[in-house]
Amino acid sequence: MIVKVIGTPSVTPMRFKLFADDLRLPYQMLSNPIPPSRKLTVTKKDGPSFLTDVKLMYCASAEIYSRVSVKVAEAKTPYLVLVCDNAVILHENGIYMLNTFQLMPGVFTTIGVSRHDILTALLATHNLYHRSIPFDSPFQVKAQHTTAYKILTDIIEAGSLHLIQPLFYVIRDKDERKRVQDSVYLYLSGTQSRIGRAGEWSGIVEKLASDKIQRLRSACIFAKTRGIDAAVERFTVDRFEVNYVLSKAELLANEGTVT
Repeated sequence: MIVKVIGTPSVTPMRFKLFADDLRLPYQMLSNPIPPSRKLTVTKKDGPSFLTDVKLMYCASAEIYSRVSVKVAEAKTPYLVLVCDNAVILHENGIYMLNTFQLMPGVFTTIGVSRHDILTALLATHNLYHRSIPFDSPFQVKAQHTTAYKILTDIIEAGSLHLIQPLFYVIRDKDERKRVQDSVYLYLSGTQSRIGRAGEWSGIVEKLASDKIQRLRSACIFAKTRGIDAAVERFTVDRFEVNYVLSKAELLANEGTVT
C-alpha cells in the first residue's frame, strides 16, 4: 500500500541513506546507476521501525517510481514513498513536493529538504495511515499554504502525541525507554500522577506540562466516565489520540504494568 508519495528534489540517495541510518529506520532504496540499463539497484535495511509501522521507500527518479508504483500499491506493507527528481518532472507527474515554491507555471525553486522535513512527513503519513484516510486522497491545499511542508504540519497540528513520541528515542536504553513510554501513557490516561525521572532529561516533562498535552490528559480522564464523544467535544482534542491513550493504558493494566 502506498500511503503517500512525496517529491524531495534535493534529497540525494546518500542523503537519504544517512538520514534513515541515523534514525535506525528500515527502508528500501531503488536506484539505477547505469541509465541505459533498466536494471534497478535495490538497497534494503530490514527490521522494526521505532517511530512508525509505515515503511520508507526512496526512488531515485520519477521514472523508477512509475515502474514500481503498481507493485508497491498492491503490497500489504504501508509505504511513504520519497521520489527524487527535477522539480518540474515531479510536478508534471502530480507528485507533491516538500519545501518547493512555485514561482510561475512550470518554474520552481527548491529550498532544500531537511532531516526534520522528512521526519515530519513520516509522522504525518503515519497519522494518515492510522486514521484510515484513503491513500489516494490528495491534501486539501488552502490559499495560505505556500509549501507542502506547511500542509503536512497542518495535518498533525490538531494532535498532541507527535510532540512527545520522538523524545522517547533520546533514551537509548530499550528497557528504560519502555518504562518511560509506559509511564507517560499511564500519566496521560490519568492512571498515575507523574512520570519517572528519566523523562526529565529527555525533555518529556516539559512537553507534558504544555497546554496541549494537559488538555489531552483532561480529555482522557473525562472520557473514562463521560465517554470519548463528550470528551472530544468538550476539550477539542483528537478522537484517535484519546482512544489510543486509553487503549494503551488498558493494555498496560492487563500486562500488570500498573501498580
